[in-house]
Parts: sequence; C-alpha cells; structure tokens
Amino acid sequence: MFKDLLIGTVIIILALALILYLIAWSQRTIEYIRKKKLSSAREITKGLHERR
Repeated sequence: MFKDLLIGTVIIILALALILYLIAWSQRTIEYIRKKKLSSAREITKGLHERR
C-alpha cells in the first residue's frame, strides 16, 4: 500500500515538473519571437534555428 502511494506521488511530482518546464520554455520562446518582431512561420522557424 505504501509503495503504491510513493510511486503515485513520484509520478505526480514528475508530471508537474514537466508541465512547469514546458510553460517556462514556451514563455521564453514567445518572448524571443516578440523581441525579434518575427511575424511569419518561416521567420519564426529560421529565428529559432539561428538561436541554437
């Protein structure tokens, strides 16, 4: 019983950490697009590849 509770808690914590990471990553990406004033999908793709 305790083992199931522990595994479930670990899974929930990992899922929340993944969600927080994705939110932070998307905010950085959106901020980059806004600062560079990229408007088309082609410009955004090119800009993101150049950033790496």
